[in-house]
Amino acid sequence: MTTPTEQPTDREEYERMWDELIACRDQLADARLRAMDAANALQLCHNLFPLLALKDEDKAQRICRKGFTSSFALAEKNLSRIIEDSTINHKQNMKPELITIIDIDGIDGQDYPDFCDAFVAEADYDGEPMTEEELEQLNDSTDSRIQSLIRDAILQHSI
Repeated sequence: MTTPTEQPTDREEYERMWDELIACRDQLADARLRAMDAANALQLCHNLFPLLALKDEDKAQRICRKGFTSSFALAEKNLSRIIEDSTINHKQNMKPELITIIDIDGIDGQDYPDFCDAFVAEADYDGEPMTEEELEQLNDSTDSRIQSLIRDAILQHSI
C-alpha cells in the first residue's frame, strides 16, 4: 500500500487509492450525519426534560414524555451505529487475488447485462470464510478490481 506522500506506480494503483479515498469520505460523511442527528435528538431531550412530570402528568406532559422518549431512542440508535461502524473488523484494502467467490445470489436474466440484484452470498478471503460484515463490504466495494471480480463471477454463474 502506498502512503499519501508516495506516487502511485500505475493506473490500477492510482484507481485503488482513489477508491479508498472516496470510501473513507463516504464513511466519514455517514458518521457525521449520524452524530449530528444524535446531537439534535439529545438537545431536544435536554429541552423537554424540565417539562416532564414526576407524577400525575397532564396531556401536554404526556406529549413531552413521548417526545423525550422517542428523541432519546433516536439518539441512542445513532450513537450505537457510530460505535458499531467504528468497531467492525473490516478487511480494509481487500486484495482481489485473495478473494474466492463461492456463491452468487439474486441473479435474474431480465437484469442482463447489469445484474443489479445480484450479490456475493458466500466467499473466502485468503482461504477463510468471510463474515456477513465482510460480505457486505465486498458487495458495496467501489474498487474497480473487486467489481470486475464480482462481475466475472456473475457471468460465469449465469452461463
